[in-house]
Amino acid sequence: AILNQGDIFDRNYRIQRMLAMGGAGVTYVARETDDDGADVGPELAIKVLLAARDQGSYVRRLSTEAQIIQELDHPNIVRYLGFVHRSGHSPYLITRFERGGCLLDHMRRVGTLSVRQSAVLGRQICRALIEAHQRDIIHRDLKAQNCLVELSQKRIHIIRLCDFGVSKQLLEEADKAATQIGSDFWMAPE
Repeated sequence: AILNQGDIFDRNYRIQRMLAMGGAGVTYVARETDDDGADVGPELAIKVLLAARDQGSYVRRLSTEAQIIQELDHPNIVRYLGFVHRSGHSPYLITRFERGGCLLDHMRRVGTLSVRQSAVLGRQICRALIEAHQRDIIHRDLKAQNCLVELSQKRIHIIRLCDFGVSKQLLEEADKAATQIGSDFWMAPE
């Protein structure tokens, strides 16, 4: 069931709004609640698998994403806060919510980035990718929608890579045939 503003999710999180809906799940903006029901702490992004998708490959993909971002504790990678998978409840992943949204939405709002700002952001994205590659992880879906921005005075201060759901650890894939997964428009030709 789709949650609405004010709904309490899994006894601990008050839904503020739906952020996105995809084929496998729904992402909400929420806040944690204390014992008295008051909202506490920062805003969170909670990615919940749809009931029809809460088993098999979809759970493995969400679990893999949780494991990868937990391992990749880096300032330019979305911050992992938890993964819950238990009987009788749809699996969900909790990360820090980035109020600035994704890079594509930011560019639609403010227009083309300057060369200097593009270089600064590109370096941050490269740092995130270096961290992942040093741990033998490839993202496989790098695009503007998977780069979240933290704003300071309406300018991008920090960019954070997200959505590691189709990422693979190279060591796990060494014996498997290559697969084409990601967003065709953004995919490198190789």
